[in-house]
Amino acid sequence: MVEPLVVAPTKQESRGGRWPIVSSAAVAAGLGLPEPEARVVVAFLAGLHDLGKCTADFQREIGVAFAALLDDGYENPCWDGRLGHAAASQLLAYPLLQAAGYGKGSRPNRTPAYGAAQVLGGHHGRFQQDLTLDYLRDPLARVPQLAGKTWQRQRELIFDALRDVVVDLPVPAKAEVSALALVTGVVILADWLVSQETFLEKRLRQLPTEASPSAVAAHFAGTCASLPGVLAEAGLSRSTLRGGSFEELFPFEANPLQRSLMRELAVPARGGGGLLIVAAAPGEGKTEAALYAAQVLAGAVGVEGCFFALPTMATSDQMYRRVRRFLAGQVVDATSLTLLHSMAWLNPAYGDARPEAGTTEVVTDEDPSGRPGRVSATSWLRTGKRGLLAGWATGTIDQALLAILPVPHNALRLLGISRKVLIVDEAHAYDPYMQFLLRRLVAWCGQLGCPVVLLSATLPSSVTRSLAEAYRRGAGQNGALPDTVQVPYPGWLFVPADGSAPVVPSGPALAAMAASRPVALTVRVLPVRREDPIGAVPAPGSRLAVVRDTLAGLGASGGCAAVICNTVADAQATYSFLRQWARRQPSRPAVHLLHSRFPAGKRQDITERVARLFGKEAGDAPRQGSVAAPPARQGREAERTADPCTPPPYAEPGTTPATDPGYRSSPDNTLIRKRGVSSDSGGHR
Repeated sequence: MVEPLVVAPTKQESRGGRWPIVSSAAVAAGLGLPEPEARVVVAFLAGLHDLGKCTADFQREIGVAFAALLDDGYENPCWDGRLGHAAASQLLAYPLLQAAGYGKGSRPNRTPAYGAAQVLGGHHGRFQQDLTLDYLRDPLARVPQLAGKTWQRQRELIFDALRDVVVDLPVPAKAEVSALALVTGVVILADWLVSQETFLEKRLRQLPTEASPSAVAAHFAGTCASLPGVLAEAGLSRSTLRGGSFEELFPFEANPLQRSLMRELAVPARGGGGLLIVAAAPGEGKTEAALYAAQVLAGAVGVEGCFFALPTMATSDQMYRRVRRFLAGQVVDATSLTLLHSMAWLNPAYGDARPEAGTTEVVTDEDPSGRPGRVSATSWLRTGKRGLLAGWATGTIDQALLAILPVPHNALRLLGISRKVLIVDEAHAYDPYMQFLLRRLVAWCGQLGCPVVLLSATLPSSVTRSLAEAYRRGAGQNGALPDTVQVPYPGWLFVPADGSAPVVPSGPALAAMAASRPVALTVRVLPVRREDPIGAVPAPGSRLAVVRDTLAGLGASGGCAAVICNTVADAQATYSFLRQWARRQPSRPAVHLLHSRFPAGKRQDITERVARLFGKEAGDAPRQGSVAAPPARQGREAERTADPCTPPPYAEPGTTPATDPGYRSSPDNTLIRKRGVSSDSGGHR
């Protein structure tokens, strides 16, 4: 019942030779087969995934039915303990696959039979323990739950029936881990889709009355015919955008950075995608540049959609709105957009896009009434770990990093990423541990042929190089990049997946970028004393007094400022002080408080108001006011004329105990301040 998800493409897909769910090229390359034959192998394994249910251990769950099986001569072996049917599928499939020619390899655990058995064992999201050599020498005799000649004969009949359905079962030449991971994701997805009650009830009414080869083949054909409807109801239809030039995608003229990508990225990307790193100051249009570049890279390698990964929930919420507006003007066929973080259900914009209960609305360019379509996700995609399977997604970076960690259903997440362009915003905002995970994720994307776009205003050259080399290694290109390869600032660097030389903008393009937005920045470092008691008049030289004096110009002539505090408590105290101060000023500047402890709805409202007053939407209108908030270490859509900050309580990169006696080494070799770091010191959640 699960085979159609990889075997039965729509008419359009048949002409294009692409699969509806998974990258056919990545799977075929990992199995060492042509794409049509790889399709048959994946279909066969998907159909075989529940072989472990053909055991006495599983069938005895329903006493009456099990008693009938015993009356028909099936054995009732005795054993201690239960064996999950996923583990049973792995154990039982191995000898059958060996007999079918899948056992060729340098070692038993390097054969296609071994890899395919692991796929079946992982179809519930957790991979099983490796098969030991003792089991490989004498499989069934070592697992009492699988004993019984009658049971084994029935499993052989099931195996043969599936072979007859797919006809001529190909034998993979190899079984690479990357391909097996994607196949596992397909099996999990197919299992979930056809396990829906509505689907099961319909197909159970159409079960054949006999198990002849012709009857099984007819039932299989009927299941294949239901594929388009199953995928559409789940929101897994293809993402098709109108595309075009930059000006056709966005309602404004491209700036020099964006224009350079328009003119100089398409040719090197034709070699099979790659890694693009865009480095520019905030406000230079990196988001729009990334969306445009994603269309170019997606077209080069045949993937669809994007996952826009960001460091925090707040930035993810804002990006969701921007991507939603972008899709609303570009989508042609049905697609879905999901917001992925632990509090997404509290986002009003995401909630507004939720279809009514029982419906499966998806993104379209118009609804049945002819009005502009809504950007939304089906209820199926909003559940559990399915969000990355949507055509488009935005969310926190951890949603993607879980794909390369040993956690349940990591293969399903990897499957979702494999059909997209991965865009990582604020790539500089992660600590060394997360940078390590990001390198691993980027390497997987290189191996799967998935394009990656990294955006940053301050990405160090060492991090840039490590990420670029990780992608090249994943794509099979060994060797370090030349020392001369750097990301120009502002500018971009493209590292092709085919191993050709990295590409940077031309000299005239770089000159145009540098001259497009000159910025004069004045940095003043002011010494301050620690906080005054709340409610007391701040003494000269104290933190609040220095902030007040720095903002004195706002009270007289207007302007805008952001006061970035270390903790929520500091932000609240600063806000209370500045609000009283503002009331005594001639211009009466507004003061806004934003931090991570507000209820989600109120925090969203404040964030939108701040973005409206201080961001791009404000245009050239006069703006004044100040914002007190915990550390704004990730970008927001606000432009500021002043940015007084309090000293950070965390170690800056390069700080060591020898250079700063305020720090000491912790047991894990990280650096922490002697007085400790407050648990409310940020929004990294």
